[in-house]
Amino acid sequence: MKQILFYFSLLQTSFVVFGQVNVQWESRLDYSSQSDFTRGIVIDAAGNSYVTGTAFNGNNFDIVTVKYDPSGAELWTNTYNGAFNGWDDATGIVLDGNNDVIIGGFHQTGATDYDIMALKINGLTGAQVWLYTYAGTTRFDLCNAVGIDGNNNVILGGAREATAADQDFVTISVSSTGSQNWASTFIPSGRDVINALAIDAANNVYVTGESFDATNNLDFYTIKYNSSGVQQWANRYDGAGSIDIPKAISVDNVGNVYIVGTSYRNVSIEEDIMLLKLNSLGTPQWDAVYGGSSEDFDAPSDVTTDPLGNIYVAGKVKNLGNGEDFLIARYRQNGTLHWDYTYQSATNGYDEAKKVYVNSNFEIFASGYSNITGNNDDYLTIKLDTIGTELWQTRFNGPASTSDQMVDFRVDPVGNIFVTGSSVGSGTNRDFSTIKYCQLQTTATSNDLEICIGQSVQLGATGGFNFQWSLVSGDPITASNFSCTSCANPVATPSVTSTYLVTSENAAGCVDSDSITIVINPLPGPVISTNGPTEFCEGGSVTLTADFATSYNWNNGATTQAINTDTSGVFILTVTDAMGCQNSTSVEVMVNPLPAVSAGPDRFRCPGIGLTLNGNGADSLAWFRIPTPSNAIANGTSITPSTTGSYVLVGIDNNGCVNRDTMQLTIFPFPSQVELSQGMSGNLFINLNDGTTDWFLDGNSLNHTGTSFFYDSLPFCNGVYSVVYTDENGCETTDEIIITDACQDTIDTTINVAQFYKESFVVFPNPTVDKVTIQFESMQKRTILVNDSQGKLILHLEGLDDQYFIDLSHLAKGTYTLAILSDGTVTRSKVIKQ
Repeated sequence: MKQILFYFSLLQTSFVVFGQVNVQWESRLDYSSQSDFTRGIVIDAAGNSYVTGTAFNGNNFDIVTVKYDPSGAELWTNTYNGAFNGWDDATGIVLDGNNDVIIGGFHQTGATDYDIMALKINGLTGAQVWLYTYAGTTRFDLCNAVGIDGNNNVILGGAREATAADQDFVTISVSSTGSQNWASTFIPSGRDVINALAIDAANNVYVTGESFDATNNLDFYTIKYNSSGVQQWANRYDGAGSIDIPKAISVDNVGNVYIVGTSYRNVSIEEDIMLLKLNSLGTPQWDAVYGGSSEDFDAPSDVTTDPLGNIYVAGKVKNLGNGEDFLIARYRQNGTLHWDYTYQSATNGYDEAKKVYVNSNFEIFASGYSNITGNNDDYLTIKLDTIGTELWQTRFNGPASTSDQMVDFRVDPVGNIFVTGSSVGSGTNRDFSTIKYCQLQTTATSNDLEICIGQSVQLGATGGFNFQWSLVSGDPITASNFSCTSCANPVATPSVTSTYLVTSENAAGCVDSDSITIVINPLPGPVISTNGPTEFCEGGSVTLTADFATSYNWNNGATTQAINTDTSGVFILTVTDAMGCQNSTSVEVMVNPLPAVSAGPDRFRCPGIGLTLNGNGADSLAWFRIPTPSNAIANGTSITPSTTGSYVLVGIDNNGCVNRDTMQLTIFPFPSQVELSQGMSGNLFINLNDGTTDWFLDGNSLNHTGTSFFYDSLPFCNGVYSVVYTDENGCETTDEIIITDACQDTIDTTINVAQFYKESFVVFPNPTVDKVTIQFESMQKRTILVNDSQGKLILHLEGLDDQYFIDLSHLAKGTYTLAILSDGTVTRSKVIKQ
């Protein structure tokens, strides 16, 4: 009982695919858990596929043919068991113009009698239409090749066996109704067996095979028949005087014939691939020999041509250090090798190309099998471009991971690839295994990406149509983080590392997918550290240091990891890490101004004159004597300094900022002591004449200056006469004398002693180098006169102010007299210009 196993799921089947090709389905047929071998495959215009082969039923072999629809579902199965119930074997399969299937092969008709046969099956129903048998001899008649011409005539090629050592070429044409059109034999002596055939557009038939020659052993022997079976020419070709066995034949669009086979170059050690070209008359044009670097067995399996006349050979080649390598070689029309492609499995096993096909774009497809380890053979199918560069490859390892051997393949007009062979199943022995590959590459247009959290990225895909995006892992897709799941170019904003799968399909129903991973990198967390407080007083500074990053960008233009600042402001730092992610932070720096501490102008004092230390500009003020500042003096304190020196006023505001100002105090030297003496005739004299002397009587000003005073006259009288001597610094000494005998008989009592009042004012700095300030106690009308040492008037001022500024910078150094006239009084002072 037969068992049909059909796999839509790939759970038990392993495929290794490299780009652009996808398994659309795999269908398996197990006849009776024995050994089942496929022999060929054809496809119709609707995408249905037909596979034939030989299946062991436990007692004998039957021919089994199966039809699959475009999705790989089985439509029917036909089993042929010959009348003798013996060994029935398929050689190949063709499809006629009505999509009916014709199987070529042989069947057992007696104990030792095997005949060439053809079986036609209705393509729609799977029912047998007719059976053709070529009786031949009563021995082993063998069918090795099958084809069909443009008139739906089936061509069979093989050999009839006269004796065990004598076989003859047999070429047969069978009509679409199962009747024989013609049969032709080539009957020399010895071994003569057709191995391959080809049919051209004019329905001429070409057969080639091995033919024994007593001189050269086996040779290539090729015959051309017209559509009526009339021989047009025959060619025997010997390679190197030894064994030459053709394996495949192809005819180009101008009638050139290409035969490829093995040719022994050295009987004991080397067999090479030989490609032979015959022109349309059967005349040899050239041969090309291809051999591996190892003197071992090199063998072809197939040959084909393209519309430009290039020739393609598929097979295997043995190179030094390698096992057999999968080989595709392209030759130019003149027989020179254009390029060769070899594939060697990772385990250096047995690899062989069985079939080759070239499409209208001059892309090359080849299929065969490849050994991994031991008896583990895989289907191997590859695609090359026109210069022999591999575009993709795909391997198939069956459910049992043992022997899977490809037999035949086809490529349909839209690029779907149908591969069939025998594959060891899981508990089913060897099965028919047919795979449909579709060519589509859905490609995410970017490699895996790295973005920063919060960023969006434009994804893209190319391939077919009906693009669909889905999540493999990571952030679930929502409307807010994925703009479109049914488009080619969505925008994604994942919050965690996520992998997405995109699929598309083509018109042939092929679906392919690709994935892309978006790695989400966290934003750098910039931290600014400081070497001190960020609020400080003017004159200080702070260093701002960022933690490590790839690059730094401060808002003041700096690009270093650390900056130093002594100014106020908000300092914004943007860092970029190694992944290109950016983040920002900021720190505010506050620089407080120093308090505007003022100690006032420099001061000048005569000995013994007090001074009030009074400054301003800060919340806390203290004075310190230089050079011994250890003892603080409270602001506003009055002191009576005895020596010249500097005083520093230190002020502290509420922010703790400190500033200082210095006041220079100058103590003038003690003035010369004035001495008053009485002269003759009512005169008083003093001993000094270089300063200013003011005379007083009983404390009232006499409004008189000079070195002498005549007291013995009205309105003066007895009393205490005193004189005040003022030196050039404005410092004074005084002396007095009592007069008791100077009264006159008549005294003018109308004189008001207030008229002799001396007005009080301060002149500073004195001495000076340029300017002096005159400070009065009140505001009133005054006249200010400045005279030089010769009495010459230098300056005349009048005003109502309590303070005047006089510029002496244009005057020569020396002592100048200052006279202040107010309310009928005159007050004098000295100013020294240094």
